Amino acid sequence: MAAAGYSLTAVVARPQDGVAGGVAALAAANVTEAVLVGHSMTTGGAAVQEYIAATPAPAVAVRGAVLLSAFLQRARRPGFAACAATHGVQPAWDLRHPGGVLKDHVHDCPGSAVPAFPVPTLSIGGELDGVVRVTRFAEAAHTQRGLAGHYVAVVRGMNHGVLLGASVPGDLQAEVTRQAAAAAVAELFVDFAATVLPGAAPPAPRWRAALETAAAFLAPMVTALVDLEGSWLLTSNYDEAGGSPWAAQAQRAMVEPLPEAHAWGAQGNEFHLLSDEGRIPPYYRHKHRANLTAAADGTLAATTVAQLRYLEVSLAAVGAGLNGWGIIKE
Repeated sequence: MAAAGYSLTAVVARPQDGVAGGVAALAAANVTEAVLVGHSMTTGGAAVQEYIAATPAPAVAVRGAVLLSAFLQRARRPGFAACAATHGVQPAWDLRHPGGVLKDHVHDCPGSAVPAFPVPTLSIGGELDGVVRVTRFAEAAHTQRGLAGHYVAVVRGMNHGVLLGASVPGDLQAEVTRQAAAAAVAELFVDFAATVLPGAAPPAPRWRAALETAAAFLAPMVTALVDLEGSWLLTSNYDEAGGSPWAAQAQRAMVEPLPEAHAWGAQGNEFHLLSDEGRIPPYYRHKHRANLTAAADGTLAATTVAQLRYLEVSLAAVGAGLNGWGIIKE
């Protein structure tokens, strides 16, 4: 299969040659334009991204990349990359703070969660991929929304290894055959190529339908991660900015049932970094307390506080799961 107006020359790069070797083979075959394909985030998918990002003038013009069971790495988001060092700061441990302490605003790093990549991409996820989970494609769909030239599709019933004809540790059971999965991926590849290769005929109507179907399938996951959890991986939130509507709803559930003549009004949640200041435990400081007010008509307004956790905890620190209090009290 090939995009209308183009012939298809396929080159499978040997692992020892890498992506550069595959591109060199294309050039030797007098190919002038190419769409690179990489499978998985531990091998081809990551390697294709790294090659494209590091090679501004390849021997063959790279018009796009198909990331199969792969997606644009988080490091491709300028804001995320800039914050990596900041978010890597871990609590300091001393006698006064045996549970560790992070100073306020030490993780401050506002920035965009939108990726930047030099060529168009198509990320293809498998509904039943147990290695590269479909929630990562929900993340990709959200962070790339409105970003021209970057698409996300999902092949229903496909797992991680079915295209390889292999059983992969941790994978789920595929519900489609290898042939069916390959046919679905081939259609997506051809339609994507038609959008990025100059002069190619427009993609088939199935292309738009496939993208819309994927968006509908991923939408509930995006809602959970963005609108409920407030995940910093999908938003511009960080330790002391934004909040989790999910946490606000949880607090409401714990308070109910309300007394007669009372009803809920505005509810909110704020991300705070619960660090120790002046030897005062964080939960005793006013700024970290939940706020509940009641209007004269019985309407309740509530603001709660949540802390995002990025603490790297060793097995020894958690006492094989028995030292929960030592982890919670940070």
